Amino acid sequence: MQANDLSLSAHNPMLIYTVLALYGLLTISVLAYVRTRFRTATGILKTLQVEWDNADSRHAGFVGKAQEQIAKLAVPAPVVAAVKSAGLSFDLRNQVVAMGKKGFKPLEIARSCGLHEGDVDVLLSMARLQKS
Repeated sequence: MQANDLSLSAHNPMLIYTVLALYGLLTISVLAYVRTRFRTATGILKTLQVEWDNADSRHAGFVGKAQEQIAKLAVPAPVVAAVKSAGLSFDLRNQVVAMGKKGFKPLEIARSCGLHEGDVDVLLSMARLQKS
């Protein structure tokens, strides 16, 4: 008889249906929870994709600006020296030309005038061209 007493499901089908109903409700609850979590994750992923695209476009803009700056810095040295010498005062140019006529070397002129030796070379070359 003890075997029959342990087997309540054989005597009471309502107990079986109640357990199955609770199992079904638990399954539906778990599925609803998982669906909610996936929807939340999808929203977060979409937001991250938008932020990634924005960061990518900003990065491309920064790279473009950096390449422009590098291109400006890569200008050949004589052009840069000529541009710098164009900003010199008229008196300083005359002083450089006068010192060059007196036989001073470009390095000595550069030191005394506070210029680069290349700038002095450009000024002296321009003075020679003007004489011709």
